[in-house]
Amino acid sequence: MKLGLFGGSFDPIHRGHVAHARAALDSLGLDRVLFLPTGRPPHKVQSRLAPAWSRFAMVELALLDEDNLETSPLEISESEPSFTVDSLRHFAGRFSGAELHLLLGADSFLDLRNWRSWTEITELATLVVFSRPGVDAESGC
Repeated sequence: MKLGLFGGSFDPIHRGHVAHARAALDSLGLDRVLFLPTGRPPHKVQSRLAPAWSRFAMVELALLDEDNLETSPLEISESEPSFTVDSLRHFAGRFSGAELHLLLGADSFLDLRNWRSWTEITELATLVVFSRPGVDAESGC
């Protein structure tokens, strides 16, 4: 199985998120992409976000007519921050032998060295980096 994992605050989810997930699904031959709305992103502690379950519901609604794009509640927690490495460990255990693909925006990719256990992240999953307006992942700007 080839599984894409797409985490984020999704506040709000938009067509670009869905288009990137669809492109990864099609171009990489993924079996499905799981969206992982985070309850409390550790890098956005001071940000005001819509309630976690409301953002989860928005993602669910956005994906209603999308084949092989699904939502997982794994990272929903109002009290504890979610860490990508923990989610990857979870899915590596749940889907033993699956190829995990972590979908990231270029801005997140450029910040990856600041993430918890970032080297383990690169061992657990293939990184799939999407361009973002105003961010050049190749030059680091």
